[in-house]
Amino acid sequence: MSKQVYVVTGTHDGVIGVFTNVKLAHERAIGYVGGEPVIFKDLVQGEAKYIKASYANIVKDVKSNGYASIYKSEWDNDGAAIEAMTLNY
Repeated sequence: MSKQVYVVTGTHDGVIGVFTNVKLAHERAIGYVGGEPVIFKDLVQGEAKYIKASYANIVKDVKSNGYASIYKSEWDNDGAAIEAMTLNY
């Protein structure tokens, strides 16, 4: 049997939680980062483009990439990551 889990990792504290759904992982990551967090989207003419780290944007990144990186702000690399993993048991 297998189950999808979401691991939240903080830039300074390592693993800060393992969750069974992405909503709980999102809440923990946003709480860890604080402020008005953003996620990196793309490079536009050599400059980084960030968007608001809304629940919908996080879910989209996790489903398409297997992870989402959340930053405190565009100018601060402190943040958290949510990674989707399959737990086999």
